[in-house]
Amino acid sequence: MALHASDNEVPFYPPRRRDRVARFSTLLVFEPLQGRVRSQWACDRKFQSQLQQIIATSPQREDKDWLIDFLTTLRDPSQPQSNRQTAQKALLCFYQETCFWITKKLWRKVKYLYPLASWPDVFAVATAPFETVEEACNTFKNFDPSQSTKNYIRTLVYRQIKHWLNQKNGQGDKLIILSLEQTSDPQEEEFPNRQKKQLQEQTIKDQETQDSQSEQKLSQERILQIIERELTKLEQKAKLSHKPTLGKTNITLWASLLISYGLNLMQSGTAQLLQANQKNIAQYVLARQFKTLKISLFIQCIQEFAEELRESFWSHFNEESNTPLEKNPQFQALAKDNQKALDGVLRDYCHQWIFHNVLSPKQKQLTPPLEQRVIETLTHWLHNSFLLLLDLPCLTTAQRKKFDKAVALWLQNL
Repeated sequence: MALHASDNEVPFYPPRRRDRVARFSTLLVFEPLQGRVRSQWACDRKFQSQLQQIIATSPQREDKDWLIDFLTTLRDPSQPQSNRQTAQKALLCFYQETCFWITKKLWRKVKYLYPLASWPDVFAVATAPFETVEEACNTFKNFDPSQSTKNYIRTLVYRQIKHWLNQKNGQGDKLIILSLEQTSDPQEEEFPNRQKKQLQEQTIKDQETQDSQSEQKLSQERILQIIERELTKLEQKAKLSHKPTLGKTNITLWASLLISYGLNLMQSGTAQLLQANQKNIAQYVLARQFKTLKISLFIQCIQEFAEELRESFWSHFNEESNTPLEKNPQFQALAKDNQKALDGVLRDYCHQWIFHNVLSPKQKQLTPPLEQRVIETLTHWLHNSFLLLLDLPCLTTAQRKKFDKAVALWLQNL
């Protein structure tokens, strides 16, 4: 789907701030980059040094603990003004990403309702509630990070942008329709002209559908990039002299993936083929290795979409738990539910890899009968690459059907 014209004004995703000091001391800046806009993290060195000293006093504390401390300092009039300003700046920095995602979420709707809007203007509106000690005190008046989540901040920023948009459109305090998932305002006033409201609702709904489709496609592309990157690393590891192998064999995880997903033999057929080649790798070993890989890929995807999913996904887990994420029972259940989706991606990737790296280079040599020539080419490849024999008679009828299905797909592209 083509990008909407206004999308060129939207900055690229900012990199994640993995360091706690950075999360409390850096601000987003936006710079032109090849017709688009780049998001960068910038800091005041003096302020960052100050935050580093503060956080170094208790390095074991979590973000939530520091949020409580900064909020307590901010809301305490007896504190020196310099301390309150430090707390205000730290909170402004911490919620930069939340402001970015809300601004991005609402961008097309804002642009539709107010075409003169610019990204810097709308982002400045989103961060305005945190810009001064007075504004921040009012913003966080009812906020308790030990009880609330970022949904509170998301709702507040959403209403801030909505109010600004109403003012720009001369609506005063009347509501211009601007929706955000799981956000509602009980004081919404209906438009005097119901027909105008219905038309605007339909237009916004159509845009939301288009946005959703566009975002889904972009998300799929980002996920594919992650998986391609990680599988490329796995392929490179398989070429090392001290490459990691499965059990006491010389078979790498990369080789077993190509056999299982690329040849469409799956775990049972792969184990059967390896055993026929005197490579005693039990099916449960393959299952465990594949599961570990898929959980690793799942974690990479979660990290890529961390800020977008923080409210809807991260809230399922105990943030204060010392249990690694991949060991968390709830996470494992969620990862298991998504394994089928990853199976499909792995199958497509490995199937295409074999086509482009094994069959396509030999395409001119593949004369009829093509199916027989494809099987011969695969046989030579398995032997030359992994010292394995493509022993098709060792497969069960169901396993052979899966293999034939993979061959049939290759034949369609030759």
